[in-house]
Amino acid sequence: MEYLLIPVGLFGNDYMTLTNDAKIAYALISNKLAFFPMEDEEGNKFVHYRLEELERDLNCSGDKVRKIKRILIENGLIKEKRPGLKEPNRYYVFKP
Repeated sequence: MEYLLIPVGLFGNDYMTLTNDAKIAYALISNKLAFFPMEDEEGNKFVHYRLEELERDLNCSGDKVRKIKRILIENGLIKEKRPGLKEPNRYYVFKP
């Protein structure tokens, strides 16, 4: 059995407006970074996570996943970079 760790900091006052879906998405992205980290040209760690993967893992539509990502970005928990055509987006994760 596998477990997903959700940082306790996400339940503090600074993140009270985050939905539970956003907290789970953050945990999924962070978990993937812990097990499958990649490094960019500057040595910063990131992870690839395709929209379709997040849709499947969160069991929701692409529109909802985009909304969740926007919430995480606005709260400074992730940064998304689009490297180019046919390449998955890069997600840089920040601690709460």
